[in-house]
Amino acid sequence: MDSINQNSPYIKLSTGKRYYFTELSRNSGVELIDLVPALFKINRFTGHTYKDDVRWDVGRHSLVVYETLRFAVPWDIDLGIHGLHHDLTEAVMGDVSTPLKSLLPDYRELYAIHENQIFKMLGIPDIKEDQRKSLKIADTLVGDVEGEMFMVDWEPLAVDPLNMVTRKVRQFIKERIQNWDRESNPNCINEYIKIHYNYKYGEVKQIA
Repeated sequence: MDSINQNSPYIKLSTGKRYYFTELSRNSGVELIDLVPALFKINRFTGHTYKDDVRWDVGRHSLVVYETLRFAVPWDIDLGIHGLHHDLTEAVMGDVSTPLKSLLPDYRELYAIHENQIFKMLGIPDIKEDQRKSLKIADTLVGDVEGEMFMVDWEPLAVDPLNMVTRKVRQFIKERIQNWDRESNPNCINEYIKIHYNYKYGEVKQIA
């Protein structure tokens, strides 16, 4: 059961651990495996995809953003890991739609606090401004392709249809979405975690 004690509010994670919202020091035992499975249970677009059999989630979205950065920009391993984890905080904060976020400045501030703590626990470096811009572009492009594939009457981004680079990247995104949509949750979770630990201990190369 989640605690609504105003002095020490927390939620129970799927692994049984607690995540505290005010006593951040008590979260030191929280690990990646405690957070990642929740991402694959949180629907994108607040669940409003146009077909009942379509369930596109935050975890799969994150994998595609990571792969898009590997494919589309000069490879920067720190940027890639930020792409993978850019929505990880939603595992404890939930996925709030962008229009609603604009009305909730306190939510944005709280989200930033917990994102900073989670990234520090995982050993992820601070994001640089140029990396932030690249991540925003990739995240927006992936979201746009997702919208075209899964939403009713989606209003696409205004992009030059003759731009071959953009067309190539968008086709890549579509193919990766189709790939992850076919995969089971356990396989997706394992891949997500494997990418993270390859980043920490191994080698990750750019997609040719």
